[in-house]
Amino acid sequence: MKLPIIIFLVAVLVIPLFSYMIADHVKFLQKIFCKIGWHSHQYDIVEIYSDDPYGTATKHQCKWCKKTGLVDSQGNLF
Repeated sequence: MKLPIIIFLVAVLVIPLFSYMIADHVKFLQKIFCKIGWHSHQYDIVEIYSDDPYGTATKHQCKWCKKTGLVDSQGNLF
């Protein structure tokens, strides 16, 4: 009875996390993760300086898909 639950958890939780860790080297995975909103790792996001004098709207760019946007409080690009 517990075996289907364990298989489901492995398929849903563990496999995507491991594939996200190797996505730096596989372009196909990068495209998939950027499409669902999991952009490049937080340390890979490039900061783009804007001409905002107060520095409150600094933009960042994903290294994988080159999308530009803001970073939220948890470090995710949106």
